[in-house]
Amino acid sequence: MKIFKRFTDGVFNPSNINNYTSDKRGFTVIYFFILVLLMIVPSTFTTILSPVVSYEDRASLRETFYHDATSIPFYIHSNILFNNDHDNSFVYKKVVGERTMLVIKANDDIETSTRYSTIIEFNRTGVFIQQFGIRRLLFGYNEYEELSSINFKDAYENDSKFWDNIFSVLDNEIPKQEVIYKGFNILVSFVSTALSLALWSLIFTIFNKSSNNKVTFSKYWQLMIYILTPYAVCYTLSRMFGFGILYYIGLIWTVINVMRFSQRIVIIKGDDNDEL
Repeated sequence: MKIFKRFTDGVFNPSNINNYTSDKRGFTVIYFFILVLLMIVPSTFTTILSPVVSYEDRASLRETFYHDATSIPFYIHSNILFNNDHDNSFVYKKVVGERTMLVIKANDDIETSTRYSTIIEFNRTGVFIQQFGIRRLLFGYNEYEELSSINFKDAYENDSKFWDNIFSVLDNEIPKQEVIYKGFNILVSFVSTALSLALWSLIFTIFNKSSNNKVTFSKYWQLMIYILTPYAVCYTLSRMFGFGILYYIGLIWTVINVMRFSQRIVIIKGDDNDEL
């Protein structure tokens, strides 16, 4: 099989890659995305199998607000969010986890911006989520009786009833949002991995192309995709088994293969058939 042959040569016989100068770009693009899919297998399985909010996450969430520097000066009454001090210009912001910002505000006209990838916003009548620049309504307060009369200062006091109500809503919402949430994470992983792999191939091409003036830059870059196979394999193994050293082994292995390939590449251009 053509793909398997290029896979094994990319790992063990980089000098043979010079035999694939006639490969069409479309075929190499397919091979590139196969490597990307291989590299995201561990994170994809982790994303699919892991709960969106684990028990540890819930405990950490309670601890985040328990006896914080200040309590949250908001409450919900008759499905409307109010500020305790009637200060509708006040916006509460709190970092939750590593990439999420919680925002609570009683005035929908106040715009909020943050560098965090996810914003969960409690506004006047409901809860919104913003990810990747897209803001959408999760639910209105009128959809949950648990939220009809809730005081956020109870989070500061670690009130069990308050958190039971919050987690009850969470348990109802997670199945509705899980596919979107996990799908976004897998898509982000795919895109970031593809960009990373493309960048590595470009770097290796730039630093090695100068010694091969007869081959076009695009063709050299195309062949370099095959050479990156050891990096992709070791990256995947490092994520699967948690051994970070495998990542560096794959990188060193790839550098060695690039050097071996550069010494053996066959240039086919017109009537030329030179080995450098």
